[in-house]
Amino acid sequence: VCSSDLIDGSDGTPSSKLWQKFIFGHSDEFRDQRFKLIPRIVEGNFLVRKAVGSTPAIMGTRLKQYYVRTNRFMELILDCGSSQVAEGVLKLSLGYAKTLVVDMGFLLEAEEEEHLPERIFGAVRVKYPSFGNDERKVEEPI
Repeated sequence: VCSSDLIDGSDGTPSSKLWQKFIFGHSDEFRDQRFKLIPRIVEGNFLVRKAVGSTPAIMGTRLKQYYVRTNRFMELILDCGSSQVAEGVLKLSLGYAKTLVVDMGFLLEAEEEEHLPERIFGAVRVKYPSFGNDERKVEEPI
C-alpha cells in the first residue's frame, strides 16, 4: 500500500476516508469539527494538571484554527490566544513549564459510523519545555 493510499481514501479503510475529507475537502468547518487532542500532564503542578485535564477535546470548537495547504503538505495552526480559557491555562502553565511533562495524542473525530474506529495518528511527549523567557541573563559582549 502506498502511503498516499492511507489519506486519499483509495485504500477504502474508514480512517483513509476520513483523512481524504479532512485534507482534500474544501470545508474548514468540517476540519474544525474533527481535529481532536488528548492531553495528559504526566508530571507537574496539581493546579496545572487540573486546569489541563485529560479529556479529549475537539480543538476547532475551542480555538480558532487556520489551515495552510500546498500540493506537498497541510499545516494546522491553533491560535491559543483566541480563547480566554486557553490563554489562562497557557499562562498558568508557563509558570510551571520547566517542571512539566506533557503527553499529547492527536486524532480525527469520527462522527459517522463509516469512519469508525477512531485511530490516533500521532503522539508527542514534551518534557520540561523552555519558552525562551528564561530567567538567566545573557551578557552583552563588550
